[in-house]
Amino acid sequence: MILYADNVTARTTFIPADKLDPKVFIVVDTMKVGEISQPVAFTDPDGKQGYKILYLKSKIPPHKGNLDQDYAKFKEKAQQNKIDRMLSEWFEKEEKTLISGLMKIMILVMN
Repeated sequence: MILYADNVTARTTFIPADKLDPKVFIVVDTMKVGEISQPVAFTDPDGKQGYKILYLKSKIPPHKGNLDQDYAKFKEKAQQNKIDRMLSEWFEKEEKTLISGLMKIMILVMN
């Protein structure tokens, strides 16, 4: 099982079409659910060449987001928003402490 490389913590094999390698997209776009592809040549980031055999487990047509089909995406986005908010709050708090400490040092150095 290959996990979606941008976020392996989501534990999903769902890969958005816009994130697929163009060669893979061309093959997958013509496949039917449950089909196995012919070998597809590829080059990995290290420059090594190889082949992929693709299996299309499911295909979700374009749609408005909903919890039934997009729960994992919503969960991931909510978790990332929480992390971003917590980091922003921490930076704001630490920035005030850092500036205060630097001001004290500057006063000591100037005297």
